[in-house]
Amino acid sequence: MTTGRPTATAPEPAQPGHVLLKAGREHGWQVALTRLHALAGAETILVGPAGHAVLCPQASRTAVRLRVGTTFLARDRAREQALPVPVTGVVALRVGTRPAAADPYPWATVLAGLRLGLSQGLLDRAVAHLGRRSTGGQPLLRHQALQVAVADLVIEHLEIGCELDSAEGLDPAAAADLHRRITRADRSLLHLFGAHGYELDGPAATGYVSELLADAYGDARSEAVPA
Repeated sequence: MTTGRPTATAPEPAQPGHVLLKAGREHGWQVALTRLHALAGAETILVGPAGHAVLCPQASRTAVRLRVGTTFLARDRAREQALPVPVTGVVALRVGTRPAAADPYPWATVLAGLRLGLSQGLLDRAVAHLGRRSTGGQPLLRHQALQVAVADLVIEHLEIGCELDSAEGLDPAAAADLHRRITRADRSLLHLFGAHGYELDGPAATGYVSELLADAYGDARSEAVPA
């Protein structure tokens, strides 16, 4: 017998890119990185198209297999090479093997969501930083030039987010363009921190890790962003 009351339905699971965006914005790159590799599988390291991986030290210690394209391989630490990284708490590896074929999973789109979340988190921190500082007796956020800079970055983030929302999986050219835009936004917003924005134990660490992820998991043929 029906009662006329609407039937409750389970909410649709959030898209992975949205989950990683939220994690990156609210918790930073360590949490987002951990969740990125968890998408690849339990105790698994996600390997990029050029045979590189970026992960947290805990995952580096405990992972037992690699996801290389669509293939899962047992981890062979003897073939791995740790690459120098100037940021504490992140590990970069060259694993000695590359995907034989492209992975159809939309990693580029998911990664763009993660990086956008990190960029939004950086902007949140920059606005808080500017709100705590003043010059001439006025908070820095009252200065028109800084207000315009912040507004431009908010608009850029919104536009990138809209593009991600409109596509389940971006084609390589569109994904490369979004990643270049995120990199440019990060480099611009680091200026808002002043000299502090370029300290690798500060905001610059987030920008560095974000670009490292783009290098490791993006299309190696994509055009670099000018410094």
